[in-house]
Amino acid sequence: MPEARDALVAQGYEIKLTPPDASAAFFRSEMTRMAQAVKSANVSMD
Repeated sequence: MPEARDALVAQGYEIKLTPPDASAAFFRSEMTRMAQAVKSANVSMD
């Protein structure tokens, strides 16, 4: 999907190809980091 890639790059995204295990580790760390931020900000789903 070159069109999708070009559109993302035009918006300032940096496209990186990583192995699946590295991607999974990144998303796990981001979920942990964001969960801590949400909890400390007392965000609720009302």
